[in-house]
Amino acid sequence: MLKKHGELVLILLLVLMVSIPAFGADQNQQRVSLDNVFMESALLPFDFNGYVFVNGDLVTYNDGVGFKNYNINGRVLASIRLVANILQDKDTYWDVAWDGKKPELVTLSSYATGDKVVITVGSKIMQVNGKNVSLDVPAKVIENRTVLPLRAIGEAVNREIGWLNDVVIISKVPIDLSSSKTKDVVEKAKNLLSTCPQDVDNKLMPIATYNGGFYTLKTYFDAQDKYVTELYFNKDDKPNKVDLPGNPRIDISNVDNGINEVTPKGKVGNSIYYPTTIGSETKLYRLDFDTNKSVEICSLSDDNVGWSLNNEGWFVGVSSFGQDIYVVLHFNDMTMGGEAIYRLVNNSLVKIGDIKWLSSMIQVGTKLYYTDLEFMRMTENNLYNIDLAKDAPITNIALGGYTYDIIRKISETSISHGVSVDMEGLPVKGNFIYAMLYEEKAEKDNRNVVKIDTTDNKQTILPIEISKFWLVTDGIVYQEYTSGKLMKSDFDGNNARVLVDKSIDKIKFYSSQVYYTVIGEAGLFHLNAVTEIGEKLSDIVVNDILINKSGSYFINGSYEAGIFKISGGKATKIVDGFIYNCVNTDAGILYNKRGATEVYLAK
Repeated sequence: MLKKHGELVLILLLVLMVSIPAFGADQNQQRVSLDNVFMESALLPFDFNGYVFVNGDLVTYNDGVGFKNYNINGRVLASIRLVANILQDKDTYWDVAWDGKKPELVTLSSYATGDKVVITVGSKIMQVNGKNVSLDVPAKVIENRTVLPLRAIGEAVNREIGWLNDVVIISKVPIDLSSSKTKDVVEKAKNLLSTCPQDVDNKLMPIATYNGGFYTLKTYFDAQDKYVTELYFNKDDKPNKVDLPGNPRIDISNVDNGINEVTPKGKVGNSIYYPTTIGSETKLYRLDFDTNKSVEICSLSDDNVGWSLNNEGWFVGVSSFGQDIYVVLHFNDMTMGGEAIYRLVNNSLVKIGDIKWLSSMIQVGTKLYYTDLEFMRMTENNLYNIDLAKDAPITNIALGGYTYDIIRKISETSISHGVSVDMEGLPVKGNFIYAMLYEEKAEKDNRNVVKIDTTDNKQTILPIEISKFWLVTDGIVYQEYTSGKLMKSDFDGNNARVLVDKSIDKIKFYSSQVYYTVIGEAGLFHLNAVTEIGEKLSDIVVNDILINKSGSYFINGSYEAGIFKISGGKATKIVDGFIYNCVNTDAGILYNKRGATEVYLAK
């Protein structure tokens, strides 16, 4: 199945003032240890070295010296750029505005929530959503920098401000600063932020493993400003350059929003399809891992296709179903352009259809089904079918007014659409395809599951509301839309019951094995979706979950930075450091990391 899948820049450099709080005996009431809310919190060390943790991720500032923190008369001073960044969460971005004609005014606003905070230098009054709020400490200018009271700003946007071991903690809930776990997390985070290695350029990218070795990719612009792609096969610590004809282009795409898990575009089994320019023509080649040789497949720039690496657009990828090979190409730019699906027949491409943005594609027998995302307008009626055994055109088989295989999020100020990357878009069970769908005119973004009979394309909407779903051997496992709990029903959506009575955050399936994290509790959990027996495997914060034939892994990108492997029901750290990119392979985790150019294999 084919499925698509720091530095934040603000112009204004300001500084804000943080009061160091004194914590009384009642401060622990209804407080939680930091590890349980680390993914929704931020840590800013007083001895700032250019690095902070924001919502579980490392955020870097190359000009960190420009954001020096200060301690004046028992008060901490920190850059507003840092604070604007660390106030963010998954759904909220804070913008800072400053008018040179009115330098005494600073505005902090969030488009997502509609909140607006206006601070005036020298005034003990700030405005929060149009209402006056008193300040203990007014905004000032120190060393040509505007400084603001952080505690007041944090409270204005419903944040808690804590101070422990010379680290400022910004969170949505009160933190138990006396907890041994909180102290341990802060100590480890502070150490990593103070010793974090500077990253390097010309980093090799992980591509794939094969026969005891692995492939890496190096890309750069040469002296003539020509984009160069070099592929290497590494075995026994010996990298050997792979001969690729012409001027090839091998790209990678992000799998999800975890720790930069990637996959090479065009990888099918033990081969990679890639476009290359030879003379004035763009051709499609396939590299066979068995021989490390490339063979020409077809032309991409002939009159039948008309696609070129020299024009706007990109190579989306290749998918195979049995003996059938499909190629997807994007023409022109992202906004005005679109994509085309082709079937490879006798070394030439035969167009199947045009779409805006491919979401998912699956083949059942001779019938091809696919969905697309039309993000520039209404997205409904986006399920298509063609029977390759018949001389018939593509048919739109969507139920009128419904959108398939798309995640929609509605807020008070915006509507966004996307594609889920941690579930199959069109999973198959026997002669049936399952997909999530929602009614376009519905006011909320909840989704149902639809069951499609491929013999006649009859569709039945099942009585379950989901955020995501997966098929296992004896039913449907899904995340319930309202509660976020993990549920299970039969294949008709009946007899639903709770598997995990907590709100799920991250989740990965491998056959009937489920690995997941929950909101508000650190750690990795495992569940057999058939026997419905589960266990907790680790109490460490998880940024990404990776499951393959060689084992179960997870990545921490913060205070325990590295790769962990599950063995005997316990987590063991097998790699230290901040993982940059990784490829999940059956031989293990192929990765590179911060501060190094090389690629490594963790088993």
